Amino acid sequence: VGYFLDNMDSDSYLMVVADHGNMPGHRIIDTKQFLIEKKYTVLTENKNYDTHTDNSKISDSNEEWKKKINWEKTTAYVRPDDSTIFINAEGEKYKTTQKKLLTDLRTWVDPKTGQTPIALALKKEDATILGLWGDSIGDIVLVLEDGYSSWTLPHEPLDETISDFKNSFSGAHGNQHLTSQSNINSHLAMLILKGPGIKEGYERSINQSGYIKTKDIVSIICHILKIDPPLQNQGTIAYDIFKNKDLKQQKLDPIIKKHKINNNIDLTETNRHYFSLIKYFPWEK
Repeated sequence: VGYFLDNMDSDSYLMVVADHGNMPGHRIIDTKQFLIEKKYTVLTENKNYDTHTDNSKISDSNEEWKKKINWEKTTAYVRPDDSTIFINAEGEKYKTTQKKLLTDLRTWVDPKTGQTPIALALKKEDATILGLWGDSIGDIVLVLEDGYSSWTLPHEPLDETISDFKNSFSGAHGNQHLTSQSNINSHLAMLILKGPGIKEGYERSINQSGYIKTKDIVSIICHILKIDPPLQNQGTIAYDIFKNKDLKQQKLDPIIKKHKINNNIDLTETNRHYFSLIKYFPWEK
């Protein structure tokens, strides 16, 4: 970074971006075993298969995992390389299975800590708030509490459905909630930007403007280059990082006066919602 800074001219931009941070994981949950114990996943009769200690290298390209499941009796399962849960049912049975499994996951308690390892268990259609959608994710998405990791790939043998890490220490990212952080680390990625028109020494206020997301990077770059972003891009432009783009929140009263809103205004639920948006939306100065 120092080399680039020393060799930049006045027209150059430097952007440093990380994809994610990392948090420690002290306890590991075995979602596959949880589903087996709760009778959502039913195995074929194979006495040589130990669900806790099987370390066979299984993946989507390997049929071994599929052979171990009794698909006629199984209503929910996890794939070897995926921590989301897929439901093996249709119609009304799909809905009832999903609803019951969500309750079981949300009330799953770690007997050692007394905590629920699942911070969020969401239906696929609700997981859009996390930026997850499409055919690649399961019907239930899990977000773990701090200190917990989920490992569906072959790993060290587990003694229980929730266990301590034995011979290794894990760093978790992707499964815990994205804003998880401690005094020394977090899941948050890093964005550093320098160049013409970029504020110097500026650090975004999370309380006022929220987080810049990885999908925003392309939008920011295209805005700097004065080109249109790709059609697939769903990011936004972080205007507050640019000079002369200070954001502030306006109170409701001045807005009402500006638009000459009187006491006879129709305060239906729709209008109340609209004015609450005006009140808290960060407007440009």
